[in-house]
Amino acid sequence: MPRQSVSITEEMEKWIDSKAEERDVSKSKILREAIETARVTGLLRSENVDPDDVESILDRIDTLEKRVQALEQNSEFEINASNNNPDQTDTSLNDIIFEFNSQLNNQPPNTAHGKEAAKKVFESLFSDGPSTSSELKELLYPDIGDNYNSKESMWNALRNNLISLDGIEKNGREWNANPDAVDTDSANIRDWES
Repeated sequence: MPRQSVSITEEMEKWIDSKAEERDVSKSKILREAIETARVTGLLRSENVDPDDVESILDRIDTLEKRVQALEQNSEFEINASNNNPDQTDTSLNDIIFEFNSQLNNQPPNTAHGKEAAKKVFESLFSDGPSTSSELKELLYPDIGDNYNSKESMWNALRNNLISLDGIEKNGREWNANPDAVDTDSANIRDWES
């Protein structure tokens, strides 16, 4: 096997040492495996990317799996609704969105643009699956950004209100719609007007 000399940072050396010790293999084996992984996956870090700003590939896979699961769950909901009554599928989906929107009469956000943002977030999470805070900021800012000094000030004003709404959940770094948490049995819901 040809030999190569490589200069590495102290941080990289500590990582290689810890992985070699953890797996009870040589440091050379750790380096060969890392290079082989990069070769097979095509994943190489650009010099322009700060490693602290990059989501790990495993985190990204986890995020994508959760999105697929949410989409499948929503598809199952649509299928179950249509199996129970084919004419009511759209009505059932619309009812959930209607019921979600109805709760906005009695609690924050209090501004019209805040209420619209909450509606947009729920509908996006319900139809597209989980999103990160960054993705939701990008979704909302073009429509309501004029009401705020920055994306951050917009997000700071909205995020606590979103957490308090039935049907929106935050799990770790991700936001998700939970249609089961939306109260669809309230007797006073139908008094609400959009």
